[in-house]
Amino acid sequence: MFVRHLLQCQQGADGAAERDGVRIALTSRLSRKQVASDLGVDFSTLATWI
Repeated sequence: MFVRHLLQCQQGADGAAERDGVRIALTSRLSRKQVASDLGVDFSTLATWI
């Protein structure tokens, strides 16, 4: 849920959610599965973004 909150605060520009999701997935200690869940997207979607 923390990740989703961050993204909701930063959404606006096209692709911002994707960019931030990728950044969080690559730099946080959360698993990519957890990041995808927090973002409300399927794991395969996050994997495609990365």
